[in-house]
Amino acid sequence: MRKPNEVHPLAGTRILVGRARHQASALSAGLRSLGARVIEIPFIEIRRPQSFHALDDALKNLKSYDWLILTSVNGVNAMWERRRKFRLTRKHFKHLQIAAIGPATKSALLKSGLKVKMVPEEYVAESVVKGLREK
Repeated sequence: MRKPNEVHPLAGTRILVGRARHQASALSAGLRSLGARVIEIPFIEIRRPQSFHALDDALKNLKSYDWLILTSVNGVNAMWERRRKFRLTRKHFKHLQIAAIGPATKSALLKSGLKVKMVPEEYVAESVVKGLREK
């Protein structure tokens, strides 16, 4: 016979989830299924920038770049959505070496049809620099 805490090991535990609202639900649901009381307070809000000038300029000049480094799923989604304005397809990104910070970012890139060359050992932007030094 299972004890109640084996089924709900987080029973009696309060957990603060600070993810952006549209990304918190899956994590919160998983924690609740383990018995936790979850409080969602987004620490960040994902918004469109006031200007897409820098991104548009980079996308228009994609051939002049060697590497594309994306640090979040939100960044992948924003870039991939914006590339439509210039009718860019996967083939326009084929020459690039692509780095992803973390497995979720890598997964988002793969879903977009892009090949990821590097995921640093630590999921922070500074680890990319170390990884690039080793290439």
